[in-house]
Amino acid sequence: MMCHRSSWILSVASAVALVGILAHNPAWPSPEPGGEPKLRLVWGGKIQIDDLWVQDAAMIDDQKMVLVGTKAGAEEDDPNKLEPNGAILDLATKKTRPFTNGHTARICSVAVRRGLIATAGICRDPMVRIWDVKAGKTIHQIGLEEVLKAGGLEREQPWEHTEQAVAWFHKSDTLAVASDDHVVLLNPAKADKPLGVLEVPDPDKNSTDRPITVSPDDAWVACPLVKGPYSEARVVFWQVKTAKPMVVSLVPVEAIEMHNWWVNGVVFGPKNQLFAWREGKSEVKPGTTEAEALKAKRPVVQIGLTDVPKGKCTPLPLGENNLAVQSCAIDPNGQWLALVGFTESNTKVHLYHLPSRKLVCREQIKEDATPVWAAFTPGGKRLVYATHKGDVRWWDLCE
Repeated sequence: MMCHRSSWILSVASAVALVGILAHNPAWPSPEPGGEPKLRLVWGGKIQIDDLWVQDAAMIDDQKMVLVGTKAGAEEDDPNKLEPNGAILDLATKKTRPFTNGHTARICSVAVRRGLIATAGICRDPMVRIWDVKAGKTIHQIGLEEVLKAGGLEREQPWEHTEQAVAWFHKSDTLAVASDDHVVLLNPAKADKPLGVLEVPDPDKNSTDRPITVSPDDAWVACPLVKGPYSEARVVFWQVKTAKPMVVSLVPVEAIEMHNWWVNGVVFGPKNQLFAWREGKSEVKPGTTEAEALKAKRPVVQIGLTDVPKGKCTPLPLGENNLAVQSCAIDPNGQWLALVGFTESNTKVHLYHLPSRKLVCREQIKEDATPVWAAFTPGGKRLVYATHKGDVRWWDLCE
């Protein structure tokens, strides 16, 4: 399946490379008159983590985070050089310590719940590993093939570069692991049998892709869906109770070629708000008006769970049409949505008030690396993002 994401990120980063330093501009409060929501991003700090190309990251608490990926400079298409690497970063002290957790190949995905860090890599390293932050050690190593066999399931050996993904449930110790044509639900402490297996539709043609996400009520699981070498900008949903897959296409009806669209991510908010961000290079169909074309290019869409069975999504007037959104984050209260992406000249951070869809502040940064991850801290007082070259930056949120 997919080393497409990593190679695409690197090729885009090369295309837009601007060697420079932070061009920090004050956040711009919403210019609307009184009564409008206002929030400021106050510069917090930055750190460069050497020898790490970041694939994913997660907050451990309000000041510590874990970043995972591969050693800097490793050839993404050479399985012999996909050395795992990672770091635990303390934002308060700006100190890091190594985190590789026993993996033998590039680490693709990380998720944190109640002091436990779950990680997964490419299928050449088929183990899911659970690290206890307080104990400072691996406490579970889970072989997915063994779990599936224990559950009476067999599958063909996936391509060794297939990227696996992990996500914790919110109200239980269940871990969702996306790997090739399955999402396995398991309790790491009792991993001898799966709690459930969610299968993709038409598994001979389709596969899961990262990231995977779970709704706050644990009722839904969602992740991007790929078809052979193509994305086709689709998201697959499962209602955990029924395990029935449902697919929502993010390709606008005005697009000529669906193969030229892809999903960059999916995120649930605390109130079951669901947003996905997409990108495409396809031309629009003849006869499409300028207004329709602009709407079709909007990078962020909202998917209502009641619309999932209908395959519907709604493009939102957020971001800029030339902004390649690489990550979105929702604060713990569901009030603020942050977009991080890049244009031809710089990286941009946009912060929106979700109820009103108002842009309340924005930042511009000149750098030569593509942002790959963004999140609010669990307490909602800080916004953090990381690039694939190990550059981490953060802001405090102030009214």
